[in-house]
Amino acid sequence: YFKNDAVREVWYALRTPEYAQSKDPAALISKLKTDGFTHILRARAIPVQEPDDESLKRLDQALALSEGIKPVVSMDSKNIREAKFRYELYQIK
Repeated sequence: YFKNDAVREVWYALRTPEYAQSKDPAALISKLKTDGFTHILRARAIPVQEPDDESLKRLDQALALSEGIKPVVSMDSKNIREAKFRYELYQIK
């Protein structure tokens, strides 16, 4: 195993005002890269719906529009009883 620090987007947004207040998708990705992030793991409930949270809406826009992002893998959970999720891993270039 390897050391894998993970930061939830909500906590990062609360502690990083310039990220939370940014409206530009490219600026969001640039800020993440500047702060040392290399990947983003996006988890969404299935069926996938638009998030209520404005910060996650901006992140989703950045993931879709930014040239600084490369999709790595997408997979759906196979839970039988619990809620199902789609996990999407993106690399920050």
